[in-house]
Amino acid sequence: MKTLFLVWVLLGSVCSAEVVGPVVTSASAVGGVGFIAGKLDGKTDRPLGISLQNGNVISSTITDPEGHWAIVIRHLSNQFSVQSWELSRGLERSVEVHGELSR
Repeated sequence: MKTLFLVWVLLGSVCSAEVVGPVVTSASAVGGVGFIAGKLDGKTDRPLGISLQNGNVISSTITDPEGHWAIVIRHLSNQFSVQSWELSRGLERSVEVHGELSR
């Protein structure tokens, strides 16, 4: 059973490595509203989904053809995390990127 779990974890990390990860280029908060924007860390021939978690709320968007993305959220916490994922295969996700909103 341990071997099966280890194989599953290793395969999961290989799958997630295929998804181009997000890079946060701007993260700020003013008056209870947060704005987080970024781009993809590499090239892709299709749009990817972007999920951002702030507090206990997850917001999502998709990238434009050049890989840029932006999300406006209700400011619940200074810390956030962002992850990209394949639209056709939602279980294939990138490594999670953590950041902090500036004021």
